[in-house]
Formats: sequence, structure tokens, C-alpha cells
Amino acid sequence: MFKLLALFVVANIACSTSFEYKLDFNDIHRKYDGYSKIIEVAGYHASPLCGQINRTKPIDGNDKCPLVVKNYKLWPYDASTTTFECCFQNMKVYYNKDAKPVLQNAPGENVTLGSCPKNNLGVSATGYDWRYGAIRPNDDHDRLKTYIESIVEKDANNKRIVLYCHSFGTIYCYGFLRHMEQTWKDKHILAFVPVVPVFGGAFASMISVLWGWKLDNMDRCNGRTFAPYIPSVLWMWPRPGKKPWFWEADEVLISGDDNKQNFTASDLPKLLTAIGLKEDVLNIYNTAKNDALNDFKPVNVDTYALYGYNVKTASGMSFKTPITTKDFGPGVCVSETPQYRVKEEDNGDGVGSLRSTSRATAWMEAHKNANFVLWNKGYQNMRHCEFCTPESKQDWTCLQAYFGGKELPAACKLFS
Repeated sequence: MFKLLALFVVANIACSTSFEYKLDFNDIHRKYDGYSKIIEVAGYHASPLCGQINRTKPIDGNDKCPLVVKNYKLWPYDASTTTFECCFQNMKVYYNKDAKPVLQNAPGENVTLGSCPKNNLGVSATGYDWRYGAIRPNDDHDRLKTYIESIVEKDANNKRIVLYCHSFGTIYCYGFLRHMEQTWKDKHILAFVPVVPVFGGAFASMISVLWGWKLDNMDRCNGRTFAPYIPSVLWMWPRPGKKPWFWEADEVLISGDDNKQNFTASDLPKLLTAIGLKEDVLNIYNTAKNDALNDFKPVNVDTYALYGYNVKTASGMSFKTPITTKDFGPGVCVSETPQYRVKEEDNGDGVGSLRSTSRATAWMEAHKNANFVLWNKGYQNMRHCEFCTPESKQDWTCLQAYFGGKELPAACKLFS
């Protein structure tokens, strides 16, 4: 393994006028001879959700929401067609210890991916139900697996695919690859390209639960009501453990009562209790956090990751108000704007902290020992967008040519 640090000065860059890059590379060079398709998997809440509701009785005695709806636009939220109360009831995820998996849609509800036209649900093969973390509805991974197989089988030379994933999509793709057998990956996956990954979660998810979450057509305060019941939000909370990839027991994340009340990654269940959230949310949290991000085993496919660093990224927040049910309980629109803390070591891409965005480096030796590429490149001042430095855009273009077995332009210096 070796690391490179280079300085570039570039004029008229949208994100910055100068930037550095960091490269972690395990020195395995691969010569590719083409691919069948680049499959793109988008980021958080990119997939529209359509619900089909068929209930015999209201949930929790709430008789204001319809019991039967053929095609219900579940997401994006549309206030002109449904009340927030009904949206919340149908969007939240329910914990059922007797079900498999234990995290389920609302009772009497089926959720499909895509828009809700009358005759065609438009299910996307690369879409996923973003409400869930790694513990997924049964058909999400199966649908993507079948789609990939069909592409490889239809290719005249059975060329493999490149799996290109963005933001939260990187975690979905990681979970997918973890669930596939190695023989299947060897046959179908040429390379995995996670762009602006959040492999260790994002502190921003804590902001959603404590202060609020403005999400598409949903305002901040309704978003706050909604957030604790979405497993993927709690899934992205910082996880306790040892650096460099986890949060130590003495790292304060949330403070209340003018810094007299502190919560770390080790006692986040106490935080949920302090704001009045009940056992159902604690069960979602405990289920969501005990998953593949804890051990973060390697994917064992050639991996080329691109991430941002050195952008100010919130690593904690504090309130003068004591964090209690009175001021932070369910349904409360928190009025105090928090003070955000920033630590240089955590400055990632503005959304994910550096220990999250750069985490693919953890696979360095395992990939080398198994003869898989690990190329993890960070771009200074690249925010949580797709590509917002000329270097990152060019590198992606070069990788496409590289995977395609084409001669690389002189400007392509991926490994130097």
C-alpha cells in the first residue's frame, strides 16, 4: 500500500480555486477488456414510493385516513392529496419482533418503487426503498440481482457490469454486494465505483431527529416527526468504537442545558429516551445499528472510490435548552437553532465526516490479499455532489475508458 499527496492549482473551478488529492491504492493494476453496462444507483430518497393500502381497520384507532387506496403516492409527499398525519402513518416503518424481517411497512400496506400512474407502477430495477438500512425488504436486492443477470446474459460476450453508486446509494450497493455469493460477483461485477460514500454514516442524520429535517416537500418540523421512524436515519447515526472509523466514548456529539448535558455515540439510546421516544423507536435503532456497517467486511470486487474532504462538516451540536421531552419531545417543533461544532479531523464533504467518506481504505489489505483492486481517492474541497472538481470529473471519464479496455488519453494519470 502507498499513499500519494499532490497539490494542484487550477483556475476557475466551481468548488475551489485550488485542491489537493489523496490516494490510497493497494498497487493491484487490472487490465480490463470492456463491460456490458454501467449501472447507476442514486442517493437518498431518490426513488419515488407508491403504496397500495388494503386495511380492515384503522391503525392505532386513527379513523381519519382511508382504509383502501389502489395506488397511493407515498413519496414524494404531496400535501395537496393527503394530510401529513396520513402520510406519517403510512411512511413510517413498524417494528414487529415476530416478523421476518422485523422491520415492516405499515399494516395492510404494500410499497412498490416508482411513480403511481393508474396502469403502470413503473418499478425501477435500480431503485430501492430508501427508508430501510441494510435490513431490507425481501425484493430489493433480488430485483437488482435479476436485472444485472439479464444484462450480462444478453451481452454477446457476457461482459460484466460496473456498479456505480452515489451517496446513500453506496451503502445500498455495499449491502447488496455483501449479500451476493463470491462466485456470483466474479461472474457479474467488473467493478464497484462508490462516489461520495457515507460508509460510516453521517452526523446530519442526528440533526434530523433532534432539530428537524426539511425533505423535498416536507417542512423541517414535520420532517422531525417523521425521522425517528425511518430506519435508515437511525442507521446513519455515528457508531461507537475505536478510531479511525468509529466514534470514541469520550467524543461528545450532542449537548444540552448549555453543555451540562452530553451524549456520545455510546449512549445514544439514552438520548432517544430523553426526548420521549418510546420502545418502538428504540427497537428500530437497535435493529438498524447491528448490521453490516459494524464489521464493514470487504466487498471483494475491484473497487474505485471517489470522495471529498476538507469541507467543513458538522461533527456535533449543542443547545442552551435542556434536552427533555418538554422541549424536544415527539411532535415538538424545536425553536432553538443549535450551535454546530466542527473538528478539522472530521471535515469530509459537508455531509459525511472524513472517517465515513474515506472508509473504503479499511479494505486495503484484505483486497490486496484477495487480489482485488482498492483505489480510494479523495479530492480536497469536493462537496457532497456527484463530481464537483475537474479532477474528479476527469478521473471518472478515465475510469470509463479504463474499464472499456480503451487507450487512455494522455491526461489520464489514475495511478500516478
